[in-house]
Amino acid sequence: NLNNKNVVRDLHQKINEAETDMQNVLEKICYWFQRSNESKHNDFDLQFAFKLGLQTIENMHPEKRFVAVEIEPAISDKIPGDHLKSYDGIFYNLFDNIYKKATPQLQNGEINIRYSLRNVDGKTRIYIENDYDCSKDISIDVERVNRAKALVRTGEYLEKVKGEGGTGIPKICKIITYDLNRHLDIDFGYKMDENQFFMEIQF
Repeated sequence: NLNNKNVVRDLHQKINEAETDMQNVLEKICYWFQRSNESKHNDFDLQFAFKLGLQTIENMHPEKRFVAVEIEPAISDKIPGDHLKSYDGIFYNLFDNIYKKATPQLQNGEINIRYSLRNVDGKTRIYIENDYDCSKDISIDVERVNRAKALVRTGEYLEKVKGEGGTGIPKICKIITYDLNRHLDIDFGYKMDENQFFMEIQF
């Protein structure tokens, strides 16, 4: 009947829109990875990698609005251009974790992110925090964080990352430890009194 035809037409339209959006995202990602595979392209700073990761997650989830605010001005020496893919992977997984876990603002649905970036004399520090409603019972979430910390501590996180797969904290650890060949110090968890989740990465 006519109603069913309208539903089918709307469904086709939504599918076409989704395919177009995904194609645009894939084209951008292909371009970025093409850039990151060119070892001769320009060196970059930590802010550039941060913005690249943020733009990737924004393009993949246009229905969400991410608002990123510096806690303090970023300081960064230049990073060799052939490391761009690794740094983009670090920030993409950070933002993907925030997308999945953060508590959006009630008034406008924004996902607020506060961050600090420092890369000086070969030492990198990335600090990032987002809103998280700790007023409810989050004992399961806390237990999940404790398990993740144990995986990092024992090195078992590699079991969570199959080849090039895996996401989140295990993937970040794998990128820094094996792809960048750096010693990793990572801390993360909930700030109960401030209703926040934080992550601090140093390498």
